[in-house]
Amino acid sequence: SGSKPIFGTCVTDKTAANLNCYPLYNGEATPHNASVMLVAGNIHPEFFWVSVDKDKIRQEKGIVTASDGYIVREINDMPVIEYLKTIGIHTQDSIDGIQAVPFMISMEEDCKPIARTMWEVTEKGARVKGAIPEGAVIALGEMDFTGILETTTQTLLKAVEKEDTNGFLMFPCIARAYALGGDPLAELDRIDTTIGDRTPYHACYSAGEFCPVTEVNERMVNRLHNFTYVLCAL
Repeated sequence: SGSKPIFGTCVTDKTAANLNCYPLYNGEATPHNASVMLVAGNIHPEFFWVSVDKDKIRQEKGIVTASDGYIVREINDMPVIEYLKTIGIHTQDSIDGIQAVPFMISMEEDCKPIARTMWEVTEKGARVKGAIPEGAVIALGEMDFTGILETTTQTLLKAVEKEDTNGFLMFPCIARAYALGGDPLAELDRIDTTIGDRTPYHACYSAGEFCPVTEVNERMVNRLHNFTYVLCAL
């Protein structure tokens, strides 16, 4: 995409691997389309995103030592399934539990960590939602009810301060709703009460969030996120 920012969402459904997703376009549904919205006029888009609070990222880090893009083969020169055991995760207990764990990934030096999820783990490797290259640094993150609502509120308040905003587009990851337990709509409710009637907005859950990231060297890079709340202020 060059220097053009990409913002949006992957569609989601009730299956763990999102196998039954059909974007809609002109009355037709197909799993192979992308729906694109063109916004024109006096707009100055600004992007905000948050996944796991930095205080909820473990200090222990691993290095991806073998990867085929969307399949991570080895971490710290050991099969992924064995590496997970060293950090207290046993995949035979529940694959749903694995999908609820955010893995914070630094793609390269001086890159801000972004969240990835493993949706299938076998002896051959881990399937991830978003490619992870060899050499990437990986650390375990933690999410809870309070942390999700706090990070969403803090990020939204920053966006609300932006002057001359025409509206907000927001896509919180569906995994955040799962982590909210018995109150899965709490994040959407917090968004509504925080914005009130000040600014028009659209929000819906996502199975993968596209949002540019401004790295520490001020370079903007388009990233695919998991476990993340992304916002575009127009």
